[in-house]
Amino acid sequence: MFIYKWPADKENDTGVVSEHSMCDVEGPGISSYRLNPPAAGTSLEHCLNQALRDVPREKHTGTPLYLGATAGMRLLK
Repeated sequence: MFIYKWPADKENDTGVVSEHSMCDVEGPGISSYRLNPPAAGTSLEHCLNQALRDVPREKHTGTPLYLGATAGMRLLK
């Protein structure tokens, strides 16, 4: 998981994005949870809790969250 931040001000009409923090998800790849999908969510809890600490509380509701996955996810129905 990666958390990025950017100031409201732009530099040369372009937003400046920087990596704020990162977290390695524990356990196997998400596609390994095909027989137990709720366990996929559980495997993300550690990093999601870090995100709750890293992102200011007043920004929680307006901060987008994206889940990306590798090609192994296409094997799931």
